[in-house]
Amino acid sequence: MDVKFFDRHIKQFVDQLEMPTSAKVFRTFQLLERFGNRLGMPHSKHIGNRLFELRS
Repeated sequence: MDVKFFDRHIKQFVDQLEMPTSAKVFRTFQLLERFGNRLGMPHSKHIGNRLFELRS
């Protein structure tokens, strides 16, 4: 999987995570790639007008 970060702060944040946490984040990215906006709880939550929270 090729992850593209559109904000350097997000990439820096993910890069600083410990390995187990980083693995969870990338697993959530994989689920998002597979299911898109159909990804629901506990991995994603609708929080507003066309805005979703990605939960790891």
